[in-house]
Amino acid sequence: MPLSPEGERQAAALAVQLRSEPLAAVYSSTLRRAYYTAVPIAAAHGLTVIRDPRLNEINQGQWEGLRPAEIVYVSCDPTTLARDLKVLGARYRVSELHMMDLFPQTYHLETVMVLRREDVAG
Repeated sequence: MPLSPEGERQAAALAVQLRSEPLAAVYSSTLRRAYYTAVPIAAAHGLTVIRDPRLNEINQGQWEGLRPAEIVYVSCDPTTLARDLKVLGARYRVSELHMMDLFPQTYHLETVMVLRREDVAG
């Protein structure tokens, strides 16, 4: 996902702030938003951004860059639930939690959560 207009302004402002710093190289993960943030910084120094997959963070796929005010999260796997809450917990808080036994003949329980963004009132 490319940067938003606000992200582009922020990357340009960062490039201005860093233009007097001596840089020998500019590295970025292979994710587009990281690369597009690094491009103006590298350009201000006459450098090319070096993409390094070892710097990649979690790629959220279609969720990348989205910031909905509310997410309804349904999980049947506690491992992935814990993994995703680590990521989402930085910006969202759990406002509702429901455990549902949709398959009573098994040990599985489904978790339904409503997550609300921290910076949105209500």
